[in-house]
Amino acid sequence: MPRTRISAVAFALVLSACSRTPAPAAAPTPAAALSACPPGKAAIPGGVFAKAGAAPATVQAFCLDVIEVTVADYAACVKRGGCTPAFATADHPGITDAQRAAAGKFCNEDKPDRQDHPVNCVDWSQAKAYCTSRGERLPTDLEWEWAARGEERATTYPWGDAALADQACWNGGNVVSGARRSTCRVASHPLGDNPQGIHDLSGNVWEWVEDGGETADLRVHRGGSWALQKPELLAADSRGQAESTVRQSSVGFRCAKSF
Repeated sequence: MPRTRISAVAFALVLSACSRTPAPAAAPTPAAALSACPPGKAAIPGGVFAKAGAAPATVQAFCLDVIEVTVADYAACVKRGGCTPAFATADHPGITDAQRAAAGKFCNEDKPDRQDHPVNCVDWSQAKAYCTSRGERLPTDLEWEWAARGEERATTYPWGDAALADQACWNGGNVVSGARRSTCRVASHPLGDNPQGIHDLSGNVWEWVEDGGETADLRVHRGGSWALQKPELLAADSRGQAESTVRQSSVGFRCAKSF
């Protein structure tokens, strides 16, 4: 059943449904290729992904960061000259000075105790530049969802179809661990890992991907964030979009690499 499209003040959040039907079988990726990912990345086998309302698409095997890019990782890129500094304030169309100051409390860039949290308050171009500095790239929208849905398993969440509780860093997690007031340390919710052991594909921060959104000035981000309260917004098929210059405490990224 298609998901409902909703809007938020900071940016439009678009939820799109994907088929729960297992994808057709594809030729297996050679084991030698799957062992060729750099340290810190996991190999995602290729396959055929059928999405509702779209022709089946072939996903080539690729490597994906096991964790979201951290504050410390991003700072190292800034130090070597490959990145511009992350911001200590949020920014999006229509934000007031008071809202900008309030939202800045949740930006991680200048907080010594957040070095192992995901970097946030970076726009799409900064995320892309970081990945490029490593000889890598942002994952495509299709690649990201393929990994988050367990490839042909087509599950609701990265961990499967079990209801969302403490598998992710989210603001509805008070069912188990108390309401969130910021990002979490990366990889601190291992119950939410996908089959390859990739952390935080659901929750913590939305993740910028390569693709554009519904108009030329929009870019897509995936996975939900620490600030959300509705489980359906953290499902593997949920999708947000924002102008590429938007920066939020709820948005970060990870990198991918082709074989």
